[in-house]
Amino acid sequence: MEIKVDTLQSDNGVLSIADGTQLDFGDSGALVLPGSVVNFAFVEYDGRTSTSCNNNSFTVIPQMEIEIERKVSGSSFHIAFMINGECTSHDHGLTVHRRPANGSWSLIGYNTDVGTQRWSGVNHGWYDRDNNSTPYNMSGIWYDPSPSNSSFPVGSKIGYTVGTRSSNSGNRTFWINRTDSRIGQNAYENMVSAGYVMEIAP
Repeated sequence: MEIKVDTLQSDNGVLSIADGTQLDFGDSGALVLPGSVVNFAFVEYDGRTSTSCNNNSFTVIPQMEIEIERKVSGSSFHIAFMINGECTSHDHGLTVHRRPANGSWSLIGYNTDVGTQRWSGVNHGWYDRDNNSTPYNMSGIWYDPSPSNSSFPVGSKIGYTVGTRSSNSGNRTFWINRTDSRIGQNAYENMVSAGYVMEIAP
């Protein structure tokens, strides 16, 4: 049996589902409640690699990109990254970036009070006395409130990733999931970096 309606409304404001009854929304259907998570995507990366950490531009880390397909118009996105590694200097920061599918990256996560200065980000490197054998952990948390429905329509994919930049006049190298001086051995640890994006219904 199939029933098609636009609105279900109860006389007393309560819709009851009989015990033992399941709601099947099919492959593309969904029950959307305000503030509920309607989609989820994640990345785990255990490669031991490097990325530029320049002083004159924000450099995205492509290995950490998360693509998520938008399910609901007007939705928002909660973004969380955990990056492990070590930079050739502790003077660097972490930023958050967004793009449409196969499009160009835009900087969205940084200290908006300062603006897009080289020392502006969502997190910074730990103080490291030798930049040699001691990796550290950086988190990048950001909330992207209701990206444009015209630029990111329902059914399209949105990419999120983190970026890095030197916070002074020197160019650096940021090593991911490894220490600065060794790719991995006794006392030179290897890690896993990860992140997730949740789409939240309006």
